Amino acid sequence: MKGLDRFETFAEQLLEGSLGRWMGGRLEPIELAKRLARVMDDHQTVGAGKVFVPNHYIVRLNPVNYGEFESFRGALEEELANYLAEVAERRQFSFVGRPHVHLEADAAVKAGDARVVAELVDAQGISVSGPGMTQELQIAQVQAAAAAYASPDQMAWLSDSVREVPLRTARLTIGRALDNDLILEGTGVSRRHAQVEQRHGRYVLRDLGSRHGTQVNGQPVQEVVLRDGDVLSLGGQRLVFRMAPAPTSDALTAPSTPSSRKS
Repeated sequence: MKGLDRFETFAEQLLEGSLGRWMGGRLEPIELAKRLARVMDDHQTVGAGKVFVPNHYIVRLNPVNYGEFESFRGALEEELANYLAEVAERRQFSFVGRPHVHLEADAAVKAGDARVVAELVDAQGISVSGPGMTQELQIAQVQAAAAAYASPDQMAWLSDSVREVPLRTARLTIGRALDNDLILEGTGVSRRHAQVEQRHGRYVLRDLGSRHGTQVNGQPVQEVVLRDGDVLSLGGQRLVFRMAPAPTSDALTAPSTPSSRKS
């Protein structure tokens, strides 16, 4: 059991099934997990060919809510950190070290609310591990690489057997409905199936709750950073994601299409 399912089981065991939505000033542990995941998603740093996210999270709670969690605060902090680690793995994010979550009381926070501070904490060259990669990395190196990697000198597009669609906007929606940016026909394609979003020079594919799901290179995904050559399947419809250097000013003097730049 992984991710949110595991965390829900943990929270139910702690609160004996009393979980619900935020109401009456009571703060639900499930919402803490979701809030942390959103903050992690909003604080990405791109460097060394990877997407790094904060490894230290401070959750500030109203003293009343903090008191509700205080007796099991250590276990809750650990499970929240485990949940973030699993979400990051699923989204192909990387940490500088293992994530840590710390809860603290703050009278300035309203009851039923939470304020999250996310930090990329310097740890003097902690080993960063990922699939097929282990690298000693300073936080300064991660931040310095971000500007070079998130460069406007890259262009990207999606292609199928008959067309190529450049990714020129911050967000491109894909689906069967006519108001999508990229319309796909096929009974397996949902009306709003997926979207591709630019984040810090990277392109992120997100499934929009489609009925038949989204796959990248044959693997089901909810959200994933795309790489050149990735093969997307949306309800059985095949697309290929491509990236290439943008043409120079000299190249722009003559008509050109993405396909003309393929090797």
